[in-house]
Amino acid sequence: MGLYPQFIQQLVLPLYYGIRGRHYARYRRLLEHSQWWSREELLAFQWSQLSPLLDHVFAHVPYYRLKYAVAGIERGDIRTLADFARLPVLTREEIRAHREELRAVNVAQLLPHATGGSSGSPTHFYITRDSYDWRTAATHRAYSWSGVGLGQLTLYLWGAPIGTPPRWKLAKIRTFNALQRQEIVSTFSQSPALWQRIYAWQCRHRPALIVGYVSSLEAYAEYLAAHEGCTASKVCVIPNGVDVDRRAAARCHAAAHRSLARRACFQYLWFARVYVDRRRMQRPLGPASPR
Repeated sequence: MGLYPQFIQQLVLPLYYGIRGRHYARYRRLLEHSQWWSREELLAFQWSQLSPLLDHVFAHVPYYRLKYAVAGIERGDIRTLADFARLPVLTREEIRAHREELRAVNVAQLLPHATGGSSGSPTHFYITRDSYDWRTAATHRAYSWSGVGLGQLTLYLWGAPIGTPPRWKLAKIRTFNALQRQEIVSTFSQSPALWQRIYAWQCRHRPALIVGYVSSLEAYAEYLAAHEGCTASKVCVIPNGVDVDRRAAARCHAAAHRSLARRACFQYLWFARVYVDRRRMQRPLGPASPR
């Protein structure tokens, strides 16, 4: 790892969040440590975090109270992880229909958030700053498994932007992304012109890592395979910035699960190592932006 990634990971981000009284650095240290825990240790930790969350949900979130009451479930019925599995699942449609009723009545400051829209339409909901710190720490830990760290140039083929932020916030996000060397491209509306622009940027800058929704990665791979002059051997996505043609060891990180056949397709077209992100049960996905 070079000096700049170390500077970002060990000084800039911990200092940025620490000055603001946030818990990113503590959560990142915990996740680096907990990934080596035994199954029993992980389950014990999960229940130690889940139990007070259930107390909070039953006491302060109107829609959950109603949903669980209709199902005939009270807080005292949930004493173990096996009991927890009996709770009815919250659907995407329910989140869209009851967004305000899913707000905790005892939490004053909540942040509007949304999915990337890979299913066709973004789902809007609320998060807390603390959950955002968890999500950011989990994202950085998971992406580090690819061998590429913060501060190394990364291309995100991502979803639709969330709302229209004010100019000062947009400038803040752009500065934050530039500092972390993140190029984030919305692929919600896809076209040959978009893929050509991404391909040109990729060949010019040669990012160490590509992160994307599988639907976006598939469409981009199909574009490269179908267009003369855009063959895999010309895609300059390699970790050390040296063009080694078909032996290139580019890393591609898919933000959803796909079959081995899909993974093999990416590897064949891009000659890249492909990583599947299975963190969805931990925290929402997405490139970190300042909050």
